[in-house]
Amino acid sequence: MNPKVLVIESNIVSRFEIRKLLNQLCCEMVTVVNGALAVEAVEREDFDIIIMNPNIALLSGVATTKKLRALRSKSELPILAMVNGYDIRLGYDYALAGVNDLVYMPASRESLGAALCKWLPVYRSSMTEAYYKTGTH
Repeated sequence: MNPKVLVIESNIVSRFEIRKLLNQLCCEMVTVVNGALAVEAVEREDFDIIIMNPNIALLSGVATTKKLRALRSKSELPILAMVNGYDIRLGYDYALAGVNDLVYMPASRESLGAALCKWLPVYRSSMTEAYYKTGTH
């Protein structure tokens, strides 16, 4: 089962890079360019996880996260914020809003894969199985 990932990213170059990484990690990806569209997408479709650039248009990452957390049926959906460097104040704001984890940019296949494994147990077990089947360990 390939995880379905909602990516909230307004920068076309960043979307391309994230798509490349998620394709390597066998994920299905849906993209939106702002927080308002993200809320609409989550109301309309089921996703396994959300990855967002917190510096998005229309709604900030914090405001988007709060709106997503207010959707009763989606309140447990893992949300990862992709950030450039670590600012403890922003990390605290994201945590209070309901962001589950931070992924530091530029992301690598390994760092993004580790985040997916951490927050998606089904993905973790399927990736572990694929790893041992390849015999590359």
